[in-house]
Amino acid sequence: MIPNTISHLYPQAHNHGARHRYRFVVMVLGRSGLGKSTFVDSLFAHNFQREPIDKNATSPYIRTVTQDMEERGVNLKLTVVDTPGYGDFIDNTGAHNCAKAYVQSQFKRFLSQEMAPKRGRVSDTRVHACIYFISPNARGLSPLDIATMTSLQDMVNIIPVIGKSDTLTVDERHSLKLAISRDLQRAGIRPFDPYEFVLPADDSDDDSADESQSVAANEANGGEKEDYKQHIPFAITSSRDKYELNGRTVRGRKYEWGMVEMDNESHSDFIHLRNLILRQHMNDLITTTNYIHYEKYRELVLSKALGKSTISTPAPTPQKRAMVRSGNE
Repeated sequence: MIPNTISHLYPQAHNHGARHRYRFVVMVLGRSGLGKSTFVDSLFAHNFQREPIDKNATSPYIRTVTQDMEERGVNLKLTVVDTPGYGDFIDNTGAHNCAKAYVQSQFKRFLSQEMAPKRGRVSDTRVHACIYFISPNARGLSPLDIATMTSLQDMVNIIPVIGKSDTLTVDERHSLKLAISRDLQRAGIRPFDPYEFVLPADDSDDDSADESQSVAANEANGGEKEDYKQHIPFAITSSRDKYELNGRTVRGRKYEWGMVEMDNESHSDFIHLRNLILRQHMNDLITTTNYIHYEKYRELVLSKALGKSTISTPAPTPQKRAMVRSGNE
């Protein structure tokens, strides 16, 4: 049985009192050939129609695709951002600047809307998550991996993954995960942790007691919270193909020696990554983007404009909190 996709968002919306509509922007970043497009199509069970890659490009560039999706009463306006050419040139110095500039440009766009004298409906195109793909042939993080994640981690939620992990043996996969985890710690790179952040409280909001706790206090579907740290980096296998296996329909990759099932946790961490993004913590990715990453940018820009080193950021209003919850455009 193929799992449902965006209908997993329903408990999050219900628990937060939101309309069942989301606006979500995800960036996939990594060298070509690591299965980024296949992963996105697999995660959302949709074959996105992307523009052809510009083979004449001499540097990384931004490519986006936006799709309105609906499933079981849940509506999702999804934008997928990728950077063709990233890491594919002889000299990759500054290859991450394209992604960084895009994230900052969306912050700037959102701030301009907030500051407009006559503000209409705010369109939120800020990047809520960056899924960073690491080669299965690596022995750890490359200098480019470290430079990229270090430069982005204070402005977007970073989720590191090992692409095409089905090319590794079980022992190889375990060793690579340990090596990458070690390198992440040594480099001071902090992957997204839904249980790390605390939201500012607002006494005027009836939900303030709940909101002032961990961002991930909402444990969607009523299950126990999952310790995602043990899976970082997520070693994933993705596939658009479906097969019949022992009376079941499965997604995966078929080899002469057997089948690698994408949704089988003994074969891949895909199911845990799907749970993180769709089943439990999309609200948290959106909320931390707004309250943590965007607020840092907003404070820096306004402090420079006012000629001050720091400014005080007012507590979020109930209206603003509702906007974030509902994925308001």
